[in-house]
Amino acid sequence: DNIVLTWGHWDNSFQVTFLDDLNHNKSTKVLQSISQHKRPVTCLAIDEPYLVTGSKDTTLIVWKFVFSSKRKSTLGTTAPVFRVHQRHKSILYGHSSEVLCVDINSGLNIVVSGSRDGACLIHSLIEGHYIRSIQNLSNSFSSLVRISEKERFILIYYPSNDTLCNYDINGNLLAKKIPSQDTTTDIENRVVRVADMLLFDNDKFVVTGGGTQISIRKSCDLEMVHNISDIPSDVNSIAMSEDERLLCVALLSGQLVIYYKTNGGSFS
Repeated sequence: DNIVLTWGHWDNSFQVTFLDDLNHNKSTKVLQSISQHKRPVTCLAIDEPYLVTGSKDTTLIVWKFVFSSKRKSTLGTTAPVFRVHQRHKSILYGHSSEVLCVDINSGLNIVVSGSRDGACLIHSLIEGHYIRSIQNLSNSFSSLVRISEKERFILIYYPSNDTLCNYDINGNLLAKKIPSQDTTTDIENRVVRVADMLLFDNDKFVVTGGGTQISIRKSCDLEMVHNISDIPSDVNSIAMSEDERLLCVALLSGQLVIYYKTNGGSFS
């Protein structure tokens, strides 16, 4: 909880920052700054003990991390510190343009990545081998990807034609949906693009957020079961508490809105 990973830095690095007692106005400290890519890092995914970075240089790099010995904070308390091995495990090739999104799953031993050229590739996480390409039925690049280990599927969102697809881990299409067709347009009559998505309830449902709306869908067929349309600003990112009772929505306005899970399973 006291570690932040950042990327997109001018020196092509990603950084590990220790948050040392922010409630007492203490400064943060960069523990590691790791530069192996030849161009800026564009995306990052983590699943213990592995971390994968994607870059504008068209490659992905697999790293391994550990929690090092405990570090003493300014208040004298101790906390485990996240540390990435400086020597990367493998480099993944196959994209011909910048990598835009990535997700990993150590249980399934796969890395799924999407690039601006429209390709979505599956590599083995541990061995670093290319496995297959996912057929792109949307003729668009992908901006979001999520892997479900429990249900063994891959969700991919294609923003230019607003298409959300569910594939099995062999790359076969299971379901396809255009999210904006299920939701109302906002006051400016824009098509609502998905900015972020996450899986919950044993990966049986997916939450998507974009524009001024949040939608909850069944993962299997992507049918919408609940929609929140009274959000005061455009959605930037979404997160859920560990017990899945709170849905946290970060807005482009700088606001943070928190929704509570009701007994009926919806959020309000």
